[in-house]
Amino acid sequence: MQVIQNKLEKFLMPVSDKLGNSKIIQSISAGIAMTVPITLGASIFLILADFPIPAVRNWLIQVGWMSHLLAIVAGSLSILALIVSFTVAYQYGKKLAVEPIQAGLFSVSSFLILTFPDKYEGSTGFFLALIVAISMTKLYAFLTKKLARPLPLPKSIPPMVGRSIEPMRIGALLYCLLFLLRLFFVATPFQTVTTFMTQMVTQPLLTIGGSVPILLVVYIFGNLLFFCGLHPTTIYALLQPIMTTMMLTALEDSLASRPVFYLTNLVTYDFINNDATGSTLSLLVCFLLIGRSKQSREFAKSSLKSNFFNINETVIFGLPIQMNQILAIPFIFSSLITGLIGWTAVKIGFLTTYHAGAAMTLPWTMPKIVTSFFVYGWRGVLVRIICFLMMVCIYYPFVQRMDKQTLMKEKENF
Repeated sequence: MQVIQNKLEKFLMPVSDKLGNSKIIQSISAGIAMTVPITLGASIFLILADFPIPAVRNWLIQVGWMSHLLAIVAGSLSILALIVSFTVAYQYGKKLAVEPIQAGLFSVSSFLILTFPDKYEGSTGFFLALIVAISMTKLYAFLTKKLARPLPLPKSIPPMVGRSIEPMRIGALLYCLLFLLRLFFVATPFQTVTTFMTQMVTQPLLTIGGSVPILLVVYIFGNLLFFCGLHPTTIYALLQPIMTTMMLTALEDSLASRPVFYLTNLVTYDFINNDATGSTLSLLVCFLLIGRSKQSREFAKSSLKSNFFNINETVIFGLPIQMNQILAIPFIFSSLITGLIGWTAVKIGFLTTYHAGAAMTLPWTMPKIVTSFFVYGWRGVLVRIICFLMMVCIYYPFVQRMDKQTLMKEKENF
């Protein structure tokens, strides 16, 4: 097992370190994280506007509240691309050691210039917002260093005013570039930057990067990283823009009473980890059901509460699961099993709705069984329970073997 661990670390560590140290990935993750107060603050209103019980929605329409709830949606999630164009640029500006607020303002302005007069502040413009934020901030940092000399202003002008005028040159150059970019795309079959992005970037990424096979492969690989003691956050960050775009599209579909276009992808993504990574809640319950060793049972009891709220680092490193050859197979391939259960639920027509407002705004520490009710109704709760029971059964023989070994050690020490 030590030989396997050394080989895996030799292969995985450089990949994980490279992704984890990427300023672009860090900035995108941090920029999206900055929007959490907005989405969480509007969460209760978004859930009501997209409530899974039709009678509640109809009542809200009858009393005249729905339009006001939708106004909150319009001012939060519906313009998330516009908000992200600032927050990502702000975070990337800090990484590049330039004025982050100025970088954010240039990014927002550039995004609006490229999308005018189209409405691309929501799902359709999310990838464009990320690209604009990164590219404009990078260009702003480059020009800032190249044009570092201050303007020759009269001494009578206060230094503060002079500093505010200095970015004028950079702004003029950036807007000239954006002007030429718009002219270039007018001369192409795409006509606009937004059409080009939709057809050549957004749709291929959603079709391929957000496909069920890719989701399963990424999360199985993430489980493998966690098994080796490497946190898979950097791997999951690669999927974050894709899944956020799908959720925004689903929100627009739900509010317009249209079928959710990316239903299969989103449901699979949701059930790919039934609770915490590796469906470890099932593992702990299995220890409580059949475990005979005192160590295993006490550990399961102490970890159960945090695991119920999707926090399982204590299980990964405390049980441990890390490099535990007995639990390797069920842990690594748990995402394949529960993800396919969710996929099957859609394919047989059991899960037909997806309330993206709840999926996007409820915190990740919310127990999955509670989240499932608001996202799918009682059907989602049932699928969640099926996944949980399936993983208990799958973990059973492995837990039995591990508990037997622990029990023997306890008897030897006694």
